[in-house]
Amino acid sequence: TIRVNTLVTTPEALIGALAAEGLAVERTLYSPVGLRVAAGGPLDPGDRRYYIQDEASQLVALLLGPAPGETVLDACAAPGGKATHIAQLMEDRGSLLAVDRSPARLKAVVRAAGRLGATIVRTLAADAARPLAPGDIPPGGFDAVLVDAPCTGLGVLRRTPDIKLRRREGDIKRSSELQGELLENLSATVRRGGRLVYSVCTFEPEETDEVVDAFLSTHRDFSLEDARGRLPPACGPLVDERGFMRTMPHRGGMDGFFAARLRRA
Repeated sequence: TIRVNTLVTTPEALIGALAAEGLAVERTLYSPVGLRVAAGGPLDPGDRRYYIQDEASQLVALLLGPAPGETVLDACAAPGGKATHIAQLMEDRGSLLAVDRSPARLKAVVRAAGRLGATIVRTLAADAARPLAPGDIPPGGFDAVLVDAPCTGLGVLRRTPDIKLRRREGDIKRSSELQGELLENLSATVRRGGRLVYSVCTFEPEETDEVVDAFLSTHRDFSLEDARGRLPPACGPLVDERGFMRTMPHRGGMDGFFAARLRRA
């Protein structure tokens, strides 16, 4: 599955171009910029017309809904799939700060942004669970913040089955504690009226519903927004009764993701 880079082409144009190159390509069901390569290839990871990315991962930036001219923070940004998608949705206008604690992994963000033409991406090596320097936060805060948090990764087992050999029960508790720290710290960088999206690629309640509920119980200035009104209409079946986005590998052939959109009063 690939994400069309609309900074340089359109889904329709890319479908035609890839067909001429001998690839059988079809539109994805939920992401408006997603294409599924059914046959042919191999794909070129250096092609600036697209980014290889699972459809569920593409939906996270759509839920954040960044607009041209906004100031946006992407925490835990490496390797850059969601950061470059955010820049794409912003039409490469505005300001996007991509944060990751690993300088080495941030190099992948820089390479992806350069290849795709996302010039608004600025990188910062920092621990997103700790306060950012005042100079890295715009006056009043960011319009939108994405917390794509580290997790146990149990939603991507179909692509990385070796995770099963490395995970232990205690990993869930450690992940949920870190996720809570990230939300606690990064929520302070959201401007009044701004929004925050929390996402993980796992199913565990301790890393999904419970993290969001614990945060909301102590941050009365934030409220949960229904993802159904923020995602494309076709995504309705992916939103549960509480308004959380949930994707399942056995439904739609996507990775397993959870995402919640929060609004600051």
